[in-house]
Amino acid sequence: ASASITICRRMSAWSQAVHILRDMAEHRVEASTITYNSAMSACEQSGQWELAMHLMSEMAGGFYLDMDTITFNAAVSACERGGEWATAVHLFGDMARRRLAADKITYQTVVSACEKGGEWELVMHLMNEMSHGVFDTREAKLV
Repeated sequence: ASASITICRRMSAWSQAVHILRDMAEHRVEASTITYNSAMSACEQSGQWELAMHLMSEMAGGFYLDMDTITFNAAVSACERGGEWATAVHLFGDMARRRLAADKITYQTVVSACEKGGEWELVMHLMNEMSHGVFDTREAKLV
């Protein structure tokens, strides 16, 4: 099932990815962090930021799956594509609270979301952190 969701992600077939995820739950097949990350990425690629956020909340709330940097990158990217800069920044801060390290992709995506939202002070702060090689959200003071 995970391989099928990965294929859906590559084809930007978000509805099929979510359908497979729902079928897994219905048939009591345990989904993994990787499975959810792939489904979230399919949603992100198709501009379905709200659904990506819903899947992330399922991971944390009902299924108690570990969320990793890839999980957050998929969610931040979905928010960036959806024009939801404030949610992207909130997720960035949530990574720090969970002691997850942000990577270059995280920073670039949050910067892009803030640029699109006209949040230039945040952009400058993030760019400064990036220029100093700070890719750990525990050092960020954004939220």
